[in-house]
Amino acid sequence: MMQAHPEPNRPFFHSISSIFKSKKRLTSSGSTEVRVKPYVHTAWMTEAELQEDAAKPSQFVVDMTATDKPLPTSSKLPPMGTLTVELLEMNGVIKSDMLGKSDPYAVFVFEDKAMKTDYISNCLSPIYPRLCRRAAKFSIRQAASTLYVGCFDYDTDTNVLDDDDPLGRVAIKLSSLRPGTEYDVTYPLQHSELTSLKGERG
Repeated sequence: MMQAHPEPNRPFFHSISSIFKSKKRLTSSGSTEVRVKPYVHTAWMTEAELQEDAAKPSQFVVDMTATDKPLPTSSKLPPMGTLTVELLEMNGVIKSDMLGKSDPYAVFVFEDKAMKTDYISNCLSPIYPRLCRRAAKFSIRQAASTLYVGCFDYDTDTNVLDDDDPLGRVAIKLSSLRPGTEYDVTYPLQHSELTSLKGERG
């Protein structure tokens, strides 16, 4: 069963009230469909339809630029631009729960801001629908900044962020991206940014 859940209130991170519930069913042709909410009408989707939906623009983009603090009076430099990042899916993440599978979510960290996505319950290859919390826009103030994407297994038994198990992370240097360009890429999750500790985790 695949479910996308909004995060409960936790220190430092925001949450939304949209709830994604899903159940599985078999069609007459033998294919598996998942019921995904909320939509104008309840939608049953196959994995291919979910992937097609995930590829569409996010309905909600968390605007982290709106929380920017005023620049010091000694600095007159405005932001250099904005960076928008979306999480569409994860493939083959590790199983960190003793019972069941992982409940994966991601945290985007860029400069002094961080944003947390919804989590998908009991799934090692989750697909994030376009209506869930999966996208954020950040201000760019340093050309040498790095976007960090940390992936975690949500622990439903506690509201303490530190209890969520790390699944891996990705570090993307802003200098490797071309301005005004949209990328659709897949990155392997690593144990660490340090080369000596790297190892694929999904």
